[in-house]
Amino acid sequence: MLIASKETTAVLFVIAAAGTWGLTGVLNKYLLGATAPMVVVLIQLGSSLLVSWVIVAFRFEDVEISGKFLGVSALGILHPGLSTTLGIVGLSHLNASISSTIWALEAAMTMILASMILAEKLRVIQIVLAIVSVGGVFFTTMNGAQTGDLDESLYGAFLVLIAVASCALYAVFSQQISMDSTEEPLLLVAGQQAIGLLASLALFPFHWSAGRLGDLNALSIDTWLVCALTGTLTFLVATGLFLAALRYLSAGFASSFLILTPVFGLASAFLLLGEVLTGWQWIGVLIILMSVVGIQYANANSVLKHKHLPASAL
Repeated sequence: MLIASKETTAVLFVIAAAGTWGLTGVLNKYLLGATAPMVVVLIQLGSSLLVSWVIVAFRFEDVEISGKFLGVSALGILHPGLSTTLGIVGLSHLNASISSTIWALEAAMTMILASMILAEKLRVIQIVLAIVSVGGVFFTTMNGAQTGDLDESLYGAFLVLIAVASCALYAVFSQQISMDSTEEPLLLVAGQQAIGLLASLALFPFHWSAGRLGDLNALSIDTWLVCALTGTLTFLVATGLFLAALRYLSAGFASSFLILTPVFGLASAFLLLGEVLTGWQWIGVLIILMSVVGIQYANANSVLKHKHLPASAL
């Protein structure tokens, strides 16, 4: 009964994380209207990192920076390092609704990678649906604009896809680490944010945002506050909830609930930004959502059948 209760709580944690990521993804689009993409990344990561280590300082008397801790923190290169940097730069070339929908592919990618790396069971239908969902991404870039705008949308979608793949790898490796590690999720998140910020700083000179550091002086207090809030929610709250959930859920199953991220994202984009999708984009959205829901359904059936197999068959 206690295990079931912990699993239920873990599921609620993942849903809360998905809702947070969906909302902050849309708020990021608002921030991109005020300053350059990499400036947003650095303010968000810096703010969240500061809040994380302040909490660590108050909660823990001492923290041992061991080789194992640094090894776990190195996952910060994937998330928030690559995932955030490429995700926000890609978002600057897309609308928030499409970016949120592409992030729905994280569930499919995580399941496939978990099967390859962690030997989690994966059915053929799940692989087929994952491929179909990738095809749906192409339709989401068809906004009826000119060829130049289409190329820009494809470029943005490509960057977001790499960001999604980085998060999927992060989820798979974190699942194993969360089971083996005795470290508090807060410590893991704080360490990973530090490495992630270093990764973002390393990429900063290669983007045109490097010439926009002067924006920092011109930013309004509202923009600074929204940056700090979204950074803390994204990297501390949501990531902490997801890591805590991975102690009781498999990477593939936990990530299947991330299908809710674009649902929250699409709703937030409509309510906050007034974004409306074209017919082709809706087709792409439906392809992705139906594929990912199908993957989750197939995964649930596979787990159910496995539980009902006689002991001699296992």
